[in-house]
Amino acid sequence: MSSTPFICLTHLSPPSELLSWLNVAGSLTAVLEVKAGQPLRVERSFEGYRLLSLAQKNN
Repeated sequence: MSSTPFICLTHLSPPSELLSWLNVAGSLTAVLEVKAGQPLRVERSFEGYRLLSLAQKNN
């Protein structure tokens, strides 16, 4: 059994400027699209399979 004490940090609050985003009702995507005035676009940076080294997997 570990001797490290378990610490619960539930008393921490997010920054006030994030609260409206964290408490949004409905779809966050829809809120962002309204704010941007256009649909969100997804740009793929990589699609497929690539072999990773152990160092890359640990980053």
